[in-house]
Amino acid sequence: MKKIVLAIFLLIETIAFAQNVTIDYKAWNPSAPPCNIFGNSTNVPASGTTSGSIAHRTRVGQPSYSAIDTAILMPTEYVTTGNVYKGTSFIIDYNFKANYTYNITISAAGSSNSGAFPLLRIDRNNNAGGGGNACNGADNITASTSGNPAAAQVTSTTFTNYTFGSFVQSGNQPSLEVSAFPAQNGGFKTVVIRKITIVETPPPPTFTLNPSPTLNVPLGTTTAQNFTVTNVYNSPGVTSYEWNLGSSSNGWLLNGSPAAQNISTTTNTLTLTPADPCVILSNVSVTVKMNNTNYQTLNCSVTRSIPAANTFSISGPNDFCTSANYSIAGGSLCGATVEWSLGYLNNHPNVASLSCTTCASTTLTKLNNGTALLIATVTFPGGNVYTYEKSIGVGVPVIRGWYNSPINSAEPLAASGRFEFNWNDACLTTMINTNMDITSNSTVTWEDAGNSGGVTWNQNGNNLNFYFSNLNQWAYFRVTAANSCGSRSWLYRFRSVSENCSGGMLLRVSINPNPSTNLINVELTEKENKKKVKEILEVRITDKLGVIKQKWNFAKTGNTTLRQINISNLPSDIYTIMVFDGKTWTSEKFIKQ
Repeated sequence: MKKIVLAIFLLIETIAFAQNVTIDYKAWNPSAPPCNIFGNSTNVPASGTTSGSIAHRTRVGQPSYSAIDTAILMPTEYVTTGNVYKGTSFIIDYNFKANYTYNITISAAGSSNSGAFPLLRIDRNNNAGGGGNACNGADNITASTSGNPAAAQVTSTTFTNYTFGSFVQSGNQPSLEVSAFPAQNGGFKTVVIRKITIVETPPPPTFTLNPSPTLNVPLGTTTAQNFTVTNVYNSPGVTSYEWNLGSSSNGWLLNGSPAAQNISTTTNTLTLTPADPCVILSNVSVTVKMNNTNYQTLNCSVTRSIPAANTFSISGPNDFCTSANYSIAGGSLCGATVEWSLGYLNNHPNVASLSCTTCASTTLTKLNNGTALLIATVTFPGGNVYTYEKSIGVGVPVIRGWYNSPINSAEPLAASGRFEFNWNDACLTTMINTNMDITSNSTVTWEDAGNSGGVTWNQNGNNLNFYFSNLNQWAYFRVTAANSCGSRSWLYRFRSVSENCSGGMLLRVSINPNPSTNLINVELTEKENKKKVKEILEVRITDKLGVIKQKWNFAKTGNTTLRQINISNLPSDIYTIMVFDGKTWTSEKFIKQ
């Protein structure tokens, strides 16, 4: 019994799908054929085809039909002067399929057995059109004997079968070109073709499963998964797909209901959905049945892994006035623990409190105006730890003054509510950065607070750009920060320096070395002749946002113009060093490596 089943299986795999096409020119025997038999596209009877015929077209030279030989005549000629090869070829419209195996047999004879024998070659290509219907005999032809398969030499004057193959077709091609050409010094010969047989055998039925061999469904997700079987060569005979999910407790849903262990479909796709974001899912296998017999089994191993870090984020408002709730968004945490903590930005501690520190979600409550940095540490079973941060504006914006001096209703710098700063280089465009606590829902507005003519300014993002046109000139600006909780304003005033920009003494900060990793030497010098002229009383280093990172104050000695600064604790970045000589501030950028 087993031998019978095996025999049936082999029959399905290797024989049932073969196609045998035969073109018998002897049985065709057309009446009154033209001299160029395929000069115009001509349908020739052929067995094994759906239409019962196959179109032929001349490619090179003059193929003709002999009623005596009841065959196609293909003249060839080798012209010794110039080593010219002349021959004949015609095209048969036949669709060659990729990965199929072909055997082509041509029953042919030569017109003479003397001299060098002519050759016969086949090519699979997509040559379109024909070579015309001229009746001039053989024409110039490529006389290559190489190929897959190679050309065959017609060595008999009686009809003999010449076999080309077996060969596996590498890609789809729509036509077969049959060519006859002479051998070198072959003179004039004619190849006579009576029959062409094409045996086409498809590859063994082959199926693939996608996804395979593995599928990872991250924990926390319930995204539907499609399992698809591909019939690689479109082999006929598939009757069903038998899916197996291991057990009835497999963790999958099918059409919204728990999936059974065994599922039979006539379509090649099965869509399954995780029943729970945290449940373990079973593997999936499918057996393809051909003619109701098991043919091939495909497997997919399903795993569940911890999601990538960028799957999650802190969910909650970017600012709040009194309190707000925050949680982890992006999917189920599947047993992970969450620890909440608070950090602070721009030296604003104690702006909010947490309702709990170890919980799925927490509530922030305002203590003071400022910016809180909410930190969530998520630890998954197995040890993966992800950390998330969110900057949150708390209450009304806090305006932070020049060089990070805090300015709000509780910390005024002066009774007049104004901050004065003498700018040391009034001839160049100057940018003032307010260093304010900004959240995504806050806006910053600068406005003229009573400037006289000659002060040019514009707002650039949250910053103010302005320059003076006269010496000892005052500039007044008001900045207002607003969010959903309210707004706060502050007034600044600036004065141009007393030095004459056109010919007087202007200062510059000299930094050496720059870039540096540990120590830098800082000097104040004249811009023109670089002489050391000023004593340094205070040095501040600020980052790109204007936040002070380091600060030094020095006692006045009357002759100390060089200060050595240790920057080894600074992260690698670009910084601004600001130097005060007791009257004016001068700045310069440097690079910490």
